[in-house]
Amino acid sequence: MSAKLRAQGYDICIMQMRVECLVGFRGEQEPLAFWLGERRMVVNAIVDRWLSPDLRYFKCAVDGGDSYILRFNRDSGDWDLAAFTDAKRQTSYGCDRGVTIN
Repeated sequence: MSAKLRAQGYDICIMQMRVECLVGFRGEQEPLAFWLGERRMVVNAIVDRWLSPDLRYFKCAVDGGDSYILRFNRDSGDWDLAAFTDAKRQTSYGCDRGVTIN
């Protein structure tokens, strides 16, 4: 779990996912699009990013105003969905309770 999110009191539920990437700054992978089931979500912008020793987090904006926090594990090469924000409801969700992720 991200130290930044843990420090803010968030419980994060991890969902493994498929992510299309490009090699960005310093050779690090950055998400271009990701799949939620059969639905492909294009990343319009990386709004924020932070890291821990072996993990990289990306807050991604998509069409409709929703945002998703994707986590990349450098050791395993796996991507996970850590949290998302529903723009219509103006609510963010982590594990099993509503959270606000700024």
